[in-house]
Amino acid sequence: MDSKPDEKAWRQVRFMVFDLPASLDSFDERYQKMNGLTEAMKLPHLGYVTHYPVESEMALREVLASINAKAEKG
Repeated sequence: MDSKPDEKAWRQVRFMVFDLPASLDSFDERYQKMNGLTEAMKLPHLGYVTHYPVESEMALREVLASINAKAEKG
């Protein structure tokens, strides 16, 4: 275990915003605000998670299976 911080490794850490849960706005409005806030801050270690709609639960399961398959390959 390292006792000395690795500055290069720490620069790769990113904080990702998923949602604005305290907001009472619709999901679309929250998503737009979230994007705007993170982009306006112009912090290299801050970003937002891209969301996109899927047509059905089956389509969602296919996306998840694809992600899992890629993760298994490394």
